[in-house]
Amino acid sequence: DEVNFIKEIEPTLKSISDKKSNLYNDILNACFKMQENKVFWTADENTRTKQILDLLSANYFTKDQSTYGKSETGKKQGSVDGVVTDNTQTENFIEAFNLGSVNKEVIQRHVNKVESNYDAKGLLNKYLIVYCNVQDNKFDKLYTGYLDYINSGLEFKFQKIETSIKETKYANIKVVKSLHLRESTEVTLYHILVKMSTE
Repeated sequence: DEVNFIKEIEPTLKSISDKKSNLYNDILNACFKMQENKVFWTADENTRTKQILDLLSANYFTKDQSTYGKSETGKKQGSVDGVVTDNTQTENFIEAFNLGSVNKEVIQRHVNKVESNYDAKGLLNKYLIVYCNVQDNKFDKLYTGYLDYINSGLEFKFQKIETSIKETKYANIKVVKSLHLRESTEVTLYHILVKMSTE
């Protein structure tokens, strides 16, 4: 009976698992669509991020520039670039910024914001979207420098267990997944590097 019951509920469990993992894919697809639209090639970070949130709003509840946690100085509330809530009422944070070279100070500052300043609850998944404003044939150099920095120089608040490289459909988007230990729980930070045309 137990074997039959497990076989019966297996499709449901798989469906739940698929829904949870879809947000990552949906964020990537939103990045692809934003990236291919010339309107956003020279746009500022807020305009780009709003477009991604607008695309995600078809399947999720989204908010932009919402106050959570604390600011960099600690004197005011923080302002999260994007909050995406799925159908299980689970919140996910998106922090985004423009980058033209491996500026370690800028990278460290934005990682601090999304990793701990804004997140008082200990979210299981957070997304850092890096809009890479670089010419053709310069993206891989920026990506390699970014990867080297998060592997060896960047100071995470929560212990980094490992980093892994995720495959994507296209050459002009690279993803690094960093896994961390927070209160004995594994949490994930996705670093999504999106090459933006400089033409």
